[in-house]
Amino acid sequence: MAVITKRKRQYVEAIVAKVCDRCGLHAESARDWPSVEFNEFLTIRWTAGYGSLLTDGDTYQADFCQKCTQEMIHPYARVAEKGFSWNPSNATLEEIFPGLRKKRGD
Repeated sequence: MAVITKRKRQYVEAIVAKVCDRCGLHAESARDWPSVEFNEFLTIRWTAGYGSLLTDGDTYQADFCQKCTQEMIHPYARVAEKGFSWNPSNATLEEIFPGLRKKRGD
């Protein structure tokens, strides 16, 4: 059986840095890896509709670091889904593995 191969170049575009539109904080992904600041940026993108206070049909985008997000948006945001609120180092096996049953004598 013959195998036919073909080589081709592919280019990948990757975001390597983000800048906060409010405070100007610059966070890089590669140099600071793992970068909490880079990973916690909030990007908001929306298109203004007909009758909007903004220009109809224009698409807007804003990027905010986690500190600016906390200051501007957190006071008005609701928790949609609860994350980890317990300390895993103090958790019981039942909390980490729900449904886990102990053997007799444990």
